[in-house]
Amino acid sequence: MIDNQNRPDKETNSTAGQTKNGPDKPPWWDVAWSTWALVVVGGLGVFSALLTLRILRKQTNALMNADRSLVLILWENNIHAVKSRDTMSICFNWHFKNAGKSPIFIQNIYARLIPIKDLKEIPRKPVYRRSEEVSYTMEPLLAEGQFGPLGTFVESDRSYDELNADVVAGRCLLYAYGFVRYLDVHRRRHETRFGIVYNAVTPRLYTSDRWKLAGPKAYNRYT
Repeated sequence: MIDNQNRPDKETNSTAGQTKNGPDKPPWWDVAWSTWALVVVGGLGVFSALLTLRILRKQTNALMNADRSLVLILWENNIHAVKSRDTMSICFNWHFKNAGKSPIFIQNIYARLIPIKDLKEIPRKPVYRRSEEVSYTMEPLLAEGQFGPLGTFVESDRSYDELNADVVAGRCLLYAYGFVRYLDVHRRRHETRFGIVYNAVTPRLYTSDRWKLAGPKAYNRYT
């Protein structure tokens, strides 16, 4: 006979052999759910604050840019023969204007006038000699105000007569370049660069401007 009393209970063994795959989810009233809800709400609040701050910065920059100043470089039509150190020399006369709506504070001014045979001689990026920068401490330049004229002599060991003859005959070009650095009323730094070429082949009419913007883009820009 088979002893049914010693036979293991099938239902009991089946239940005992089962293992839990993971912890049960806490009920909806558990405090863990409210904690996670606070985390989500806090994250959304931080994101909203950052988004608002970004919008405010854009609006502030837009207002500041609406009132910002802009320096324009102006020059005389013709080159000049000026005596320098008891010798005649070619001179480039220029000045600049505050074309914006608010005052500016001039920081540095730089200009060079060099003879070249072709614009291909100009480097892609301008080379500014730090030792030749002129620093200015002056009263603010008001809107529509002008500064100058400023005279820049040509850098050449050749005599005035020889160099001038080559310029007039078109065998030589004169290239003037430089910058004006300044602060606006919000103490932000700006820079106006210029690069212009003088070509005397143009008919000698005093009403025409023989100085023309020329050179790589890095020579003529506003920041």
